[in-house]
Amino acid sequence: MQRKSPLEIFVKAFPPQIIGLMAVQIALVNGALMLGGAFLGLALDRQMGTSPLWTLVLPLAGAVVALLITYRLAMLAVKRSRRAYLQWAETQRRAEEAASSALRDMA
Repeated sequence: MQRKSPLEIFVKAFPPQIIGLMAVQIALVNGALMLGGAFLGLALDRQMGTSPLWTLVLPLAGAVVALLITYRLAMLAVKRSRRAYLQWAETQRRAEEAASSALRDMA
């Protein structure tokens, strides 16, 4: 059988739809946590009279939480990508077996 190109293997190992979904999720989570922390910090600072304290602390806490969530989302994407690649590899193996079996039957 013909060898697959490295690009084809890469695309099968990291399907664009899985990687794209991960990137969108990470962007939304990071944005929501950082902006949410900033707006909540501003509101708390106004209410409590503590000038920049909560406006600085909450976005930083949001960044730490966003980092942890980003790691979890990335690991989930890796798991999905691996599953997709193994499924593709198994399909390729079966196709090669069928082709070699057909060649043996013809001989």
